[in-house]
Amino acid sequence: MSTLRAMFGIIVLTIPYCFKGIGILTGLFGCVFALFLAVYGNNMLIDSIAHIGETVHSYGEVAGHALGPWGKTYVDFCISFS
Repeated sequence: MSTLRAMFGIIVLTIPYCFKGIGILTGLFGCVFALFLAVYGNNMLIDSIAHIGETVHSYGEVAGHALGPWGKTYVDFCISFS
């Protein structure tokens, strides 16, 4: 939960600065584009989990099925340092 709060705190502080620098229309386009990328990524993750066909409990397990054992290790390592 603290990671989620930290992300929203950063967003609240940086969005006005970004909009000031690039303009309202470009800023809105960037936000909508980021929204579509996030939705597309979530849909890909959900489709991957459905394709696996068994219960998955972590991102590492999904990466393990997609990339092999080193993928699981890499994703778990990256998540532990995020």
